[in-house]
Amino acid sequence: DLRPVLDAGLPYVLIKRYIPGQLANCVVVDDVRAARQATEHLLAHGYRRVAFVCPLGTIVGRDRFAGYRRALEAHGLPYEAELVPPVADWFEERGYTALKALMALPRPPEAVFAAGDMLALGAYRAAAELGLRIPRDVAVVGYDDIPAAATLQPPLTTVRTSYYDFGARATELLLDLIAHRAAGPRQVVLDAPLVVRQSCGEHGSTNDTMEHGSTKDAKGVGRVSEPGSPSAG
Repeated sequence: DLRPVLDAGLPYVLIKRYIPGQLANCVVVDDVRAARQATEHLLAHGYRRVAFVCPLGTIVGRDRFAGYRRALEAHGLPYEAELVPPVADWFEERGYTALKALMALPRPPEAVFAAGDMLALGAYRAAAELGLRIPRDVAVVGYDDIPAAATLQPPLTTVRTSYYDFGARATELLLDLIAHRAAGPRQVVLDAPLVVRQSCGEHGSTNDTMEHGSTKDAKGVGRVSEPGSPSAG
């Protein structure tokens, strides 16, 4: 609840979150758009049974789920609830448990979008225990591009977000608010490019490839939008 801060007239900036239906200064990424792109990357590889692993009890989780659903709809694919197992939080163990459950289905998924890299780490561990090879037996896409993502075997294809960029842009906006150079509420939407590696079946160069945005985009160039939800889709 921002009411005490607003009533006190204090400058503030929310980072990686917004409040639905409430105007607020924030620095976010368009999670709906980024998640849709990650899902469409898997669909472009020919996978049709794509699972989604993410806690849906958070705004971020629901936005990423919305992006997943939009990608399925755009490709004329039905939503299958069994491919979205319940996940309580973002920890590695949840990804591990989810992949074990998914691969035990009568018709297991061909690919998994783990909407957090820690979840993807758990999925990798479960796949190894089951004797499955990524991406031959199941493809995996993550979200966040944590340092470990590039060192996994195979390296993880994932959506890149940067805590440095969040902090830098939030600081800039906060200083503008303090100096009265910015009239709030303002929303800064950072780019979140897909970093293509080798967990979906890609072969060839081991260099990172940005599927949306450029290298410059990934270093924190964002856009300032009207207040409201960042999830334009």
